[in-house]
This record gives sequence, structure tokens and C-alpha cells, in this order.
Amino acid sequence: MIRKLAAGVAGLVLAALAAPLPAFAAPPPDGVTVDFDHLSLVPEVRGSLQAAGLDLGRKPRLLHDLTATIDTSGLAGVATVRRAFADDQDGCTFTDALITCAEGTVTTVWTNFVTLSYQPVPGAVAGAEGSATLRITSRELGTLTKTAKVVLTQEAELAVPGEQGQAFDVEPGDTVAMAMSISNPGTVPVTGVDAFFDIDARLAAVKKYSNCWYGTRRAYCHFDQTLEPGRTYDAAEKPVLRISPEIPAPYVFESFLAWQTPADSRDYVDIVMAQDAKKGDAGTLKLVARAATAKAALPQTAGPAGERVFFEVHGKQTANVTAVGAELTGEVGDTVTARLGLKNLGPSMLISYNPAAEAAVIIPAGTTVTKSPEECEGSGSYYVCRIPTWRAETFTDKGESVTWPFTLRIDRAGPLTGWVTVKENLIYLAQPPETNTTDNTADILIGRPVRNTATPGGTTPGGTTPGGTTPDGDGGGSGGEGGGGTLPITGANAAVIGVAGALLIAGGVVAFLVTRRRKSRFEA
Repeated sequence: MIRKLAAGVAGLVLAALAAPLPAFAAPPPDGVTVDFDHLSLVPEVRGSLQAAGLDLGRKPRLLHDLTATIDTSGLAGVATVRRAFADDQDGCTFTDALITCAEGTVTTVWTNFVTLSYQPVPGAVAGAEGSATLRITSRELGTLTKTAKVVLTQEAELAVPGEQGQAFDVEPGDTVAMAMSISNPGTVPVTGVDAFFDIDARLAAVKKYSNCWYGTRRAYCHFDQTLEPGRTYDAAEKPVLRISPEIPAPYVFESFLAWQTPADSRDYVDIVMAQDAKKGDAGTLKLVARAATAKAALPQTAGPAGERVFFEVHGKQTANVTAVGAELTGEVGDTVTARLGLKNLGPSMLISYNPAAEAAVIIPAGTTVTKSPEECEGSGSYYVCRIPTWRAETFTDKGESVTWPFTLRIDRAGPLTGWVTVKENLIYLAQPPETNTTDNTADILIGRPVRNTATPGGTTPGGTTPGGTTPDGDGGGSGGEGGGGTLPITGANAAVIGVAGALLIAGGVVAFLVTRRRKSRFEA
């Protein structure tokens, strides 16, 4: 059945691969990325459209004096640039080789300053190359810069032979050998080709080749060989991939294998290399021709060719999500920091594209939140925190904690008690739900003041007592900064926990995460 599924989606592959991959490029610490793709243009045939944009990540941010400038002086003799749409961003001005877009003060998640149309200069020939540079400034961001290379290319063709799909039946910890084949159905030789494929917490490369680069979520191999017209080529050996022993089961997921010419693949290469990619050292992976080859020289463009790779994991294992609370001490007027959240006890990882699990936090009465994490939504005594997802699946490994720091001011003497209740988000969960929910609630306990001559005032911000979480998120199921235990839940306490459960259910339906408005790439 899974093979029928693979064949059924084959027609969707090229459309899916034609769009840029999710931007897994390592962003600045605050999650900001600049959208400004490299371009390939075919002389006398077609140009391309390009969006110049700014992506701020998950949540809106206030920016002052936001301005974008695009310097196109590096395109002389290669391409001309104009506004793609007559009504697109009237705030942009075009003067000689400089485009200026003044946004002013905005609150935004994603901004498309302008969409540009690039056309080859009449008479320019394949092989000519230029560049354009986008600079974005604001008070908050300073200056961000990205340069897009624009190259004139020869038109070529690529295609994946056969069913354009692979499927594997596996169990946790299994290895599989992935076939790699590519054809040139066109009339001109294709000089060099790049192959891109997934690697992540679910899937690891066993052998890493010297002509391949391996990031945290993507990898690619460069083949410095020529694909002759009408010929098909196979990898000399099938790369071996290992399924994580901690993968959920039963579980189905898909990967991909995409092929592009080096001129077209520059954005994809940037994505891989930004993931602190490492070059392999286990020999060169080569393509073996099913027929003789020839040699060509021009940079080329060819629509991406690719196939989906499906994995059906058999077995029975899932994650166990437990709450991480905190036990703190301090005097009235002190501020303390509680790292609250959840921990995955395994045996499997926790996987989701959107938040797979979330925590409802009930702040102890008698305290005031003076600073709350940006991933947590709420106010006063109630917050809902969700695992950040950025633009890809979130993997919470076995033994990994995800905690959020709350800074609390103690307003009256203790003991003061609050709670953390965690729950898997069944709307987005990509695996079997947990079977043990007995450890899904933990205490937030602020006890009576305990004098400590080494810590003035008796506070324990960033506490390190046994069982507590550390700044990198490790910690026990009921621990927190300063450690923690469990109090009986009865009467009014049980009612409050019920409120927490309701918050989680509502939060699963109305997620506060802002979906990225994805950039697009067009051909005109």
C-alpha cells in the first residue's frame, strides 16, 4: 500500500520541489532571516522574479526606521531590474542602480519590501554573472545584508527515472540503502549535478562521502560529472541511512531526494552550509553511467527533479511527557526565577511540525510575574507555553527538557503553591500519544525564607540543588530551579488543575504561533 502511495504523489513532486526549501539556514540569535534568492536567467528565453523580504520568525516585532536598499550596480551587462507589479510597494523608489524602500515604523512578522523582475540584457550570453545586494536597517536590527548572485545559463533538462518514489518498511534502529538515479532527457549535456536529501533526528547517514556536506537537517552531494543527453546515471553505491532507535512506532514519515544543476542549487547549498555542515571523509560517491558520457562547459538551468522517500516504521514505542516544576525559597520582596516546562522520558522522541506538547502554568498566588518567556501566552496567574517550532519539525529527544524561565516577585510569606500541567497536543502530534499521564502535573513551590550567607536574602535564582533544571533545560520531571517535590492535589487545587487542562485544549485549537508567510520564486 505504501508503494501505491509513493506512486500516487509522484506527480506532486516537481511542484513541491520547485518552491524553495524551508529556510533552515542558521538565523541570527533572534530568529531573523533575509529573503533574497540567487537567480538563473536564460538569455533570450526567460527571466525570473525575486522577492526582497525580511522574516522575523514566530512572533510580531516592533521595528523603527525600517528601510531596505537594493544595489543592482553589479548587474551591468548581465540583467536589468524593474518592479514586477505596478501596484507593488509604492513606497519604493528606483533611481539608477539603487532601489530604496522606506517602511518607517512597523509591527510585523514577515515583510516583502518589493518583488523584482530580472531580465537578461539583450545580447548577453550564457556564462555571464552579476550580483545584487539587499541591505536592511532598523534601530532594533542594525544592518542585515545578503547578496544574490545572478547568472545567465544554458537551458537543460533533468528527470528522475522510474516511479519517482521509494518506500521502506522499517523498525526503530534499522538501516536502509537509498537508491540515487538521475536522467538527462534533454538535447544538451548537463555539466555537473547536485543531489539534496534529508537527514535529521529520525534519519542519519551511516557513511559520509567526501563529495558530500552534512548539516543538521539537510545534506547534499556534488557530482562533478557530465550527464549526456538521453542517458541515465546511478550512484555507484546506495547511501545507507539509519532510522533512529528512538523513533516513534508505529509511525510514517517522508523524506526527499532532489537533483539540481549547480547554477540552480545555490540557495539550497546555502541552506545546508548554514547548518554548520561538515564534509564527509569516506571516499567519493560517483555516478555510474548506463551509457558513455561526454563533456560540456556552460552553467545550466534545469527544472528540479526529485522523488519522495517514504518510511513506514513498525513496532510500539512512544514518548512519555512529564511536567517540570520548581521549588524555590526567598523573602517577601525578593525575585526568583523558576524554569518551568516539560521533559520527555522516552523511550521515543517527540515529533511535530506545530507544537507537539504544551504546558499550562498556574503562578503561585502571592507572587507577581515580572518577566515571562516570549513562547508563553497569558497574563496574571495563567500562561500556556508551547515548544517553539520555527520552520521545521520539532524533535524533543528522549531525556531532553524544554523549560521556560519565569521571573517571580514574592509578595507575601510562603508557603506559596502553583502548578505546571503538561499535555501532548493531539491536533499536531505526529505519533502515537503517550500512555502514562500520571506524571503530567508538577508543583511550583515557594517555601518559607531560608537564610543563606552565600546568597544574600536567601533567594536561589538559577538554583542548582539536586533534581532541579539547569539553564540548558535539563532537569527531573518534578524538579525546577531549587529542586522540587509533589504535593497532594485535592479540593480547590484539583479545580485549578482542571482549568489548566482546559487552557491546554483551547491552546491546541487556537495556537498563538504565527505561520511564516513563505517566500515564492517565479519565472516570467
